[in-house]
Amino acid sequence: TTKQRGRGTGLGLVVVKQVMHEHGGGIEVESEPEQGSIFRLHFPGMQEVATETQRHGDEKSTQAV
Repeated sequence: TTKQRGRGTGLGLVVVKQVMHEHGGGIEVESEPEQGSIFRLHFPGMQEVATETQRHGDEKSTQAV
C-alpha cells in the first residue's frame, strides 16, 4: 500500500474476494514480510453461447461470455 499505517478502510480486498467468488472465481495471495505480496485472481473458463443470428438458422458466429 501507499497509505500510511492506520489510514484507509481496508475493504478493498474483501470486495475483490466477494466479486470473484460471486462470478465463480477466486483470489490467492503470497506474502513475504518486508518483500511485498503477490495476488493472483482466478477467473472461470468462458462459455460459448448462441447469438441471435444463430438462433435463427445462420451458424456463422458465436459469442464468448
